[in-house]
Amino acid sequence: MAKAKKSNLLEALLEQIKHKNTSPEILAGAWHLAIRQKDVEAMAAIAAADNLPDSVLTAVKARVEIPVAVSYLTRGGLDIEERRARFRAEERAGVLAGCLESPGLTEDDREIIGAKLVAKPTRALAEATVKAGNMPAAAAVVAIAQLDSRTDSLTEEVRRALRNQVLRLANDDQYAGEVSKVLTNRELTERFLSKQPKISEEEFTELFKRALEEQIVSLSDQRHGGRYIYRISGMLRNIIGDDQEYMNVPMIAALRRHLDNDTVAKVWTEVAGATKAATETADTSGYSQKIISASTTTDQDELNTLIGEAIQTEQSLLEPLTKNPSLTSEQMRQIIGHIDERTAALSLKHHLGDEEFATLIYTTSFDQAVSMDNWKAFPDKNRGKLIVLDHCITQWYKEGSTSYYSTTSRRLSDVSNLLKETEHLDSLPWGFVKGQMESYNAERYVGLVTKLQTELLGNDMKKWETAEVLANDFTGSVRELFTTASKL
Repeated sequence: MAKAKKSNLLEALLEQIKHKNTSPEILAGAWHLAIRQKDVEAMAAIAAADNLPDSVLTAVKARVEIPVAVSYLTRGGLDIEERRARFRAEERAGVLAGCLESPGLTEDDREIIGAKLVAKPTRALAEATVKAGNMPAAAAVVAIAQLDSRTDSLTEEVRRALRNQVLRLANDDQYAGEVSKVLTNRELTERFLSKQPKISEEEFTELFKRALEEQIVSLSDQRHGGRYIYRISGMLRNIIGDDQEYMNVPMIAALRRHLDNDTVAKVWTEVAGATKAATETADTSGYSQKIISASTTTDQDELNTLIGEAIQTEQSLLEPLTKNPSLTSEQMRQIIGHIDERTAALSLKHHLGDEEFATLIYTTSFDQAVSMDNWKAFPDKNRGKLIVLDHCITQWYKEGSTSYYSTTSRRLSDVSNLLKETEHLDSLPWGFVKGQMESYNAERYVGLVTKLQTELLGNDMKKWETAEVLANDFTGSVRELFTTASKL
C-alpha cells in the first residue's frame, strides 16, 4: 500500500513541532489533521512532542499503533511509574523493541523488557536486545538463542551486535555456561570459545559436538593436499588460548572421534607444538618427534633425510626445518622453493651471523626479509646491502629488466636507496639509472650521472658526442658508459 502524502499544512506543522516552535493550538491542530489523514508517522511525531495538551495526551494514550505507543512511552517527562506499568502490561514485541532504541531507558526499564523477552521470546525483541548492548545477561542469552540459527537473514548491524553479545557473555562467569547451551552457529561458537569462557568440560564437549565437529568432519573428508590439517588446527588454535591449556583433553577426544591417531598427532602438533603433542596425544606414530627433530637435530645425515621427506611427502616438516640452526644455506636452497617468503624470512632469526644464509634469503624473499629482519642477520649490515645490490644488478642484466615497474627494477631501487654513500651506485646498469632519472626518485641518480660526466667527459665535446651515441643501447654500468666514452 502506497504511503499517504501529507497535506502541505500538516507538513508545516510537523516542522514546527520538530523545531519546538509550538503552542497548544498547533499541537491540537496537528493531531486532528494526522488522525483525519490516518497518518501514523505524523501521529508518532506528535506523540513525542513536549507540552501536549491534556486532550491530545489522552488521545495519544488510547492509540494502539506501535509507532505511536513507542513515541509515547519514550517521550520526555513521562511519569516513571506509568511507563513501567505500561511496559509490564505491554505484550507487543514491536512496541518493546522500539522502546529499546531510546537512550532514556533506565536499568529498571531494561529489566522489565528483558523479562518480557525471557517469558515470551520473539525475533523482533531479540534483535533489539542485542542491538541495545546493555540488556540484562539473562535476556541476552535468550536473544542469542533466538538469533543463533538465523544469522544469514540478519542485517550486518544485527549480526555485529550479536557477535558482540556472545563475546560479552563469554566473559561473564555466571552466564557463560548458559550461552554454551544455546549456541549452534559455528562462527559464533568459535568466537565464544576464543575467549576461553569458564564452562565445564561437559558443557564444552556438548557445545563442540553440536557446533564444531561437523566442520572437522567436512574438512577431513576433503583432504586437499594436507591443507585440511592446517584449517582444523587454525580453528582449534584460536580456542586453546595463549597458555595452550584450555580444554585440551576434550578437544583431543573430539579429534579422535573423527580422525585416526596419526592425523590427530599432526593436527595437535600444529595447535600446541610438537613437544606438547607428543605427550598429550600419546603419539605412537613418531610424527611429533619427527617435527621436534626437524627443528633441533644437529646430525646432518638426519637433516638430509628429513629434507627429502619434507620435499617428497611430508610438507609439515618444512617450517620446523627452517627453524633448525644447523640447517646450512645449501640445504635451505633445496627447500626454499617449497615454502612461502614469510616462512623463509622468519628463518633468519635462527641463523644470525650466517652471511651466506642471509644472502640466500634476502635475494629470494627481499621484501619479507627487510620487513622482518632489517639486515640484522648479516654480520655487517652495510656489507650485506652491497652483496644484495650485486645480486640485484646481476639479476637485472639477466632478465633485461628495462621497465621501471618491473619487480627486479623496484628491488634494485629499494636496495640502492638504502645505501647512504653514492660511490657504490656507479656500478648500477645505465639502463636502470636512466629509468630512475625519470622517476620521483630522480635527484639521487641525476647527481650520480652529473658527477661521472664531469669527472670523465670534462670539456671534451668529442667525448660527449661519443657518450651520446653509446647511451642509446649501452648494456653496461653507468660508470662503464662514461669511461668507455672517455677512452674512444
